[in-house]
Amino acid sequence: MNPRPIPKKGSPRGKKKRGGGFWRFLFTLLLLAILITPNVLLFTPLNQPFKEFLYTLPLTVLQAELPQWTSNGKGILFLGSRVSLDGRKKGSDLYLLDLEGGGQVRPITSRNWDGGVQRICLSPDGRKILVAHSVKNGSELLLFTGGGEETGTQMVRLNRSEQNRCEVASSPQIWSPDSRVVLYHCGISDKENRVWQYDTISHERKMLPLNRSCSQAVFSPDGNHVAMEVSLGPANSSIMTCTRDGQALAPLTPEGDNHAPQWSPDGTRILYVSREIGNTHLRTIGADGQDPQELAATPQVVQDPLWSPDGRKILFQAGKKGDSQLVLISSNGAQMEYLTRKGDYSHPAWQKLDSRIAYSGEDMEYFTRIAILEAAGGRSRYATPILLYLRGE
Repeated sequence: MNPRPIPKKGSPRGKKKRGGGFWRFLFTLLLLAILITPNVLLFTPLNQPFKEFLYTLPLTVLQAELPQWTSNGKGILFLGSRVSLDGRKKGSDLYLLDLEGGGQVRPITSRNWDGGVQRICLSPDGRKILVAHSVKNGSELLLFTGGGEETGTQMVRLNRSEQNRCEVASSPQIWSPDSRVVLYHCGISDKENRVWQYDTISHERKMLPLNRSCSQAVFSPDGNHVAMEVSLGPANSSIMTCTRDGQALAPLTPEGDNHAPQWSPDGTRILYVSREIGNTHLRTIGADGQDPQELAATPQVVQDPLWSPDGRKILFQAGKKGDSQLVLISSNGAQMEYLTRKGDYSHPAWQKLDSRIAYSGEDMEYFTRIAILEAAGGRSRYATPILLYLRGE
């Protein structure tokens, strides 16, 4: 085959081809620069005009958050949102990161949520996914089955037709240990909630017979008891327990602003957050209501407290939006360590097999990625790649 003739210098065709090649080269160089050094190119004061130019490019980035370990510890389920370079979300779906397959990322739902996904929670057997999603007039719970972390093909809406405000606790303990039943709460008025159970096999919905406004319900490790937050009035709530069928309601904590109960792995203690004037306290108490202990007090907001799989440590998120850090504390409060120092980090999740920690980490000014901490005190690494798409893909 004869080579393509070189256009004569100075001809209109020659000028067009030389200019097109130059811009293609510049565009390719730009994409490589975005992939290699996003912080330097996109988010430094020196390059404001350059940033404005980048914002005009027809590209979106996959922002990753709300990580959940798969049951075998070889993958991470997460919420992936298409975000333009100027920070605007273009829709969200659930994705699976394969840690043993070269870090490949693939979608497992095709809902294309416009935003507002608050929580995702994978069942212990890895076959079911619960999604808490904001809608126009409240919130809804969607249960994906038929493959769970593999496909997520079938969907059930847990809200009844008259229920427009249903939520779940920020805890994997919303699932019974056998993955059959999930706990959630729905509003019966603007100020009152009731706890419900949904059986994924019989498809039966059952409200616990508690004549109290209650929420944030979680199963004990043996599945026989439930801990929850019970409202006693404005800014006044107690952590209480009952049997699985809603009998024998018993208060554990005194009246106060108490939230987010979490059972210890052996079921003997319950972790919770207590807010008092000027401070947030992290506390534990025996499952029988005895031996209360205070672990830490901070003026910062404390969220998402979780026991380590062996019950020796507690991980939580402390700070404010835009500056939230991950903190590790021993279960007796004797030792405390900041796992992160600068940036915005959230939604930690323990891996039960080897205690790795996955979390959402701020990677660029508007974007987050899933990071993995191999061991407490060790180094973190970003697990999700920076994925670029043409807008509309």
